[in-house]
Amino acid sequence: MAEELADRLRDADVGVETEHRHSGRPILSGVAGGLLTGHELAVLRLFARGRRQVEIAQALRISPETVGRLLHRARAVLRARTLAHAVALGGDLGLLERPSS
Repeated sequence: MAEELADRLRDADVGVETEHRHSGRPILSGVAGGLLTGHELAVLRLFARGRRQVEIAQALRISPETVGRLLHRARAVLRARTLAHAVALGGDLGLLERPSS
């Protein structure tokens, strides 16, 4: 299941690094309490690129309702007032940059 999701994320051109390339530590350990999941990060990255929830759902082959829940959870974890605020915070924290290969 995890490999299938990783393939979907690669196909959707969404990189999700699990370790910081310079320190070898988990990339989200100090960010948002380390509570953002790869799924939440992936949908937030696609949303930040201007994709609508339905488009994100199609790209990741999940339901639009699941996309909504993941965006809501990412917003809550980041303590953002709105999704636009979550995108701004994600950008400030360096979460929305595509990892280099």
